[in-house]
Amino acid sequence: MPQLNRTEFFARRTSLQTNWATGGHLLRRLTAEQQWALQDFYLFGHDLSESDVIARRDAAVAAQPDLAKAAGLAYRSFATLDTQAHQRAEAAIAPLRAQPQLAPAPRRRRRGPSRLIAWSDPDRPTDMKLLAETLVNLAKQREAQEKNRTTGAEPSQSDGPSQAKSPYAGRTDDL
Repeated sequence: MPQLNRTEFFARRTSLQTNWATGGHLLRRLTAEQQWALQDFYLFGHDLSESDVIARRDAAVAAQPDLAKAAGLAYRSFATLDTQAHQRAEAAIAPLRAQPQLAPAPRRRRRGPSRLIAWSDPDRPTDMKLLAETLVNLAKQREAQEKNRTTGAEPSQSDGPSQAKSPYAGRTDDL
């Protein structure tokens, strides 16, 4: 059996840590002996530095000479379960990927009347005269727009919104 290099050891340890952190759904399917061998060899349940992991692993292998082989066989079972889980997930997703993608629905233009929403500041009294002037100007602008829309005429500068006609033109205290 080939010897496990450092890079592969830590890649396997990371895989086991990830499964452990997400509930151990694959680890639970292994026998207790397999789980213990993996835990003793890879130390995936401990937050240790790389050098501490290597030192503890070497001490465990010295105490139990068959630990490396048992952990290798247990990891093979874990990897098989992991591969099967990925294949099942891909099989479940494949029909969804095969479905044709629908084009987004075209945006609709609003044809109905638009709404005007006005809020008042509770800390200041509402200037009713200014509000009335604004509503009258808005009504005149909409009437001119509707007239242009029905006659097909080009909107003139005086028909569209104008900063000079607005009672709010030049006011910055309400912004």
